[in-house]
Amino acid sequence: MPDPTEFRLGIIGGCLSHQSDIPYSVLYHRQLDRRLRSAAGIRLKVAIARHFDRDYHERLASLLEGSTVDGVLLHLRVVFTAKSALLVNRLEAGRRYYTVHPFLFKRAERGWNERLAAKPGGGALFSSREPERAGDADQDPFDVPTPSKKLFGFRLRSLNLAAGALAGLDDWAIADEFAMFDRFCEACTRRGMPFFVLGPTPVTTYPGETRLWRKMNQELQSRLSGTGVPFCLLEALTDEGGNPMLKGDGLHLNEWGHAHVARRLYETLTPWIVPVLHRRQD
Repeated sequence: MPDPTEFRLGIIGGCLSHQSDIPYSVLYHRQLDRRLRSAAGIRLKVAIARHFDRDYHERLASLLEGSTVDGVLLHLRVVFTAKSALLVNRLEAGRRYYTVHPFLFKRAERGWNERLAAKPGGGALFSSREPERAGDADQDPFDVPTPSKKLFGFRLRSLNLAAGALAGLDDWAIADEFAMFDRFCEACTRRGMPFFVLGPTPVTTYPGETRLWRKMNQELQSRLSGTGVPFCLLEALTDEGGNPMLKGDGLHLNEWGHAHVARRLYETLTPWIVPVLHRRQD
């Protein structure tokens, strides 16, 4: 019999759940666990889905193969902004090649992650945030900001993102993310798996990414409000005390950021956890 005070949460997201440059006890889910124990007598047990280059529903299947969970937290990663650049790169045999966005002339199609999954066979990886070396299953290959050269004083990646936005690729990036999200929702429904949605964390590395992060938050608010899907958006660059929540790279959360996420999730996740836990006990 499962412990009636223990909630087993599966997390599908990025490095936020196991960020190596943040003490383990400070990670947002550890802080959330302490809050739940203190206020509600609920202990939080976490299982994290790896394989960051796969579609959300594939990661759900992988998670459930190795873990028994009561519900799933889907964190929509801000690195979806990589899908909006006009020029993307691919790595083949150690050499980098640049090409136009693979869906620029196929705007009605979706499947950015399917292109990534084809990497072992075709040797191609499309990403604007690609690190110099491939990551393993525990390393998110899109959580590493790449240096950007300048042209006439402007950073090339900023120009690249601006060109993508003018071509409508920012809208395509959001649509592709929601296509993955819809497949995830359908998979959860088939499995009878309760799920909760955490919006993307802030990003300030490039202005185009910040604009797309805000645009995604607006779209999430519009699409999820009134649907019964529980969600939490992270819409501020600073915490309640005015402290910056991002590290110097403008992408990863610092300790203030993790504390802020823990507080926001305690407010929004608890009303979802309690009835799910009660249904399990029934």
